[in-house]
Amino acid sequence: MPRIPYPPEGKALPDVVAEGPGKGMRTLNVQRMLLHLTPAIHDKLTPFSLSLLQEGILDPILRELALVRVGLLSNSPYEVHHHDALALRVGVTQAKLDALRQDAIGDPFTPAEQAVLIFIDDMVKNVRPADATLSA
Repeated sequence: MPRIPYPPEGKALPDVVAEGPGKGMRTLNVQRMLLHLTPAIHDKLTPFSLSLLQEGILDPILRELALVRVGLLSNSPYEVHHHDALALRVGVTQAKLDALRQDAIGDPFTPAEQAVLIFIDDMVKNVRPADATLSA
C-alpha cells in the first residue's frame, strides 16, 4: 500500500509500456506516481528514467548492486525487493545479495564492485563522498 495515493483513475497508465524506452516492460509503480507531475514533465522524465535503466553506461551488475545497497541503507524494503529481482536477472549472485546486507564490503565482491559499494555507503551515510573514496 503506497504512503502517497496513486493519481486518480483518469490518469491511469497501461500495464505494459507500449512505445519508446521500456517498450514491452511492465509499467512500474514509480511511473504511476510520476503522474502527479504535470504532463509536460511526466512525458520527459519517464523516457529519461527508463533510458537510465536500459541504455546507461554503468554495468548492470554494478548498477543493481548500488541500487540494492541504497535501498538497504535507506531502509526501503520496497526498493530492495524490486531491485533484488532485477539484480538476479542481470547476473548478480544470491551470495552477493546476501553479502550486501552485511556492514563489511569484501568477499565476494570484485574490486570494482567494492569501490562502487564504498562510494554508495559514503554517499548515503555522509551525503558527500570523502576525497579518499573518490580517488579509489
